[in-house]
Amino acid sequence: MPLRHRQNALYFLSLQITNARCFTETQTLSLADPDARPAQWTLLVGDNGVGKSTLLQCLAWMRPTPYYPHGPDTPHGIQPWLHDQDPPTLITLLRDGARRTELRATMVEARALASPRSSTVNTGIKLLAEHNRLQDVQLIESGNTPAATVEPFVITYAANRHMGRQNADASSESEPVDLLQTDSTELVDAAHVLSRLEYSALKDNARSRASLSSMKRALTEILPFVGDAADIDILDPAEPAGGLQFRTRNGRVPLSGLSLGHRTVTA
Repeated sequence: MPLRHRQNALYFLSLQITNARCFTETQTLSLADPDARPAQWTLLVGDNGVGKSTLLQCLAWMRPTPYYPHGPDTPHGIQPWLHDQDPPTLITLLRDGARRTELRATMVEARALASPRSSTVNTGIKLLAEHNRLQDVQLIESGNTPAATVEPFVITYAANRHMGRQNADASSESEPVDLLQTDSTELVDAAHVLSRLEYSALKDNARSRASLSSMKRALTEILPFVGDAADIDILDPAEPAGGLQFRTRNGRVPLSGLSLGHRTVTA
């Protein structure tokens, strides 16, 4: 059930981790700028195995979702998305030998990054274990606040993902955190999507025509070698030289001829 929509956005300010995987004592990842406002960018840099993916997974897990307790006298509120997950998922977070694993996240509602805050949102969860076996899962009290905020928009992108083929109809129900743990999830076939949109637009579908125009404009912003939407050609994918092609100063280049980075960003 989605949280109530508001005009404001929800931004992460910090993530606190205790005894989760490679993290031992309580450690805090700050996602705020020197003025204590949400930072526009935060880069996580480190060697393999130091916990970068764990931090990203925990951010996705700690986004707030509605919480409806069983007791009629207990007010509803919010909970971290992790609270609804099955025990096997929770067990993956336990640090070897630790009796308590704890996650807390602080978010802020604001119209934009530079706007004044309207409210602060906290989520927290505690996992209790004995001999590496999960014993109990508890919501941390500060996380059980009224459910009056929009859910943050979380996208994850793993470096080893690749573009699929003819998969525009395939709807993925993968959660953001799942995409950080598997290399089996395909990116959408960009040529397939644009080809179908153009076919629909040619049949005088106004919505498809508008979507196609927006996507072409976006590609001119994303791809440095595309100067104008007119430089993007969508040819019959069934033809040997068909599919999505770009007119560049070095000549016509098919989507398959772009670098891996440009192909995946396009997708």
